[in-house]
Amino acid sequence: MKFTTRSLFLIITFYSLIAAIVFSMQSLFGVLLMKFIALFVLPPFIQVGAFTNRGLKQGFFIGAAVGGIPHFLFSIYVLLFSLMDETFYKNSLFEYQAEYSQILVVDLVLIVLASIGGVSGFVSYGFFHGFSNPTVSERKTSKIESD
Repeated sequence: MKFTTRSLFLIITFYSLIAAIVFSMQSLFGVLLMKFIALFVLPPFIQVGAFTNRGLKQGFFIGAAVGGIPHFLFSIYVLLFSLMDETFYKNSLFEYQAEYSQILVVDLVLIVLASIGGVSGFVSYGFFHGFSNPTVSERKTSKIESD
């Protein structure tokens, strides 16, 4: 598996976006944006990655799915709890509140834990199946030699 500059920039962009939401939008709007990412953007991305990739990439996405379960459940809990709360409707979208910043920091920690789960899935797949994927020509050569 090659680690390209393009994938490095995509990873940096993703974590920069999450950090920007957490540290600059400490309001109800930031919480709603983070919940949208946690409930409607990340789960399909991880599912598609787990189903369509093979090898080390699939190990990463399966590990991220397992590590991301607490984040998904926390997002559903916070969204339902806030919808049942009466003060949820009285607050301004862009008004700073300490509870919102705490929720966003917890979201940041849970996304990092999901990423660590992805890395552990990547490493465990590598330990069990090997870190180097043979190229097509190596597979054909080994098949011809075995015949």
